[in-house]
Amino acid sequence: MSSIYIADLAQYNAGRLIGRHVEMTDNADDNLEAIEAAIEDMKAKRPSSEEFIVHDYDDGINLGETSDWKKLATFGALFEEHGEAFKACCEVFGEHYISGDFDEAAEFF
Repeated sequence: MSSIYIADLAQYNAGRLIGRHVEMTDNADDNLEAIEAAIEDMKAKRPSSEEFIVHDYDDGINLGETSDWKKLATFGALFEEHGEAFKACCEVFGEHYISGDFDEAAEFF
């Protein structure tokens, strides 16, 4: 998950694709800061914008159209740190990893 694409939901529903790519690192706090900065930048340009969701993930990982930024930041850090091994675990164990407790998942690594 090298990067994610965060979209302005109102703009998307109006037929315009407005958003930002955010690079993920192996540090969840840095990821969360980058996500929040991208959202704040979009809000500054369009003050009426209120909802943002992820529309695209790199590297074949897909958590759906989420707006759980903390979970996404943690997932991105685990993926960047453990790469294909973490991706394989997500594919094998499915929802437990994707919507579950990432602290528990991280114990396997």
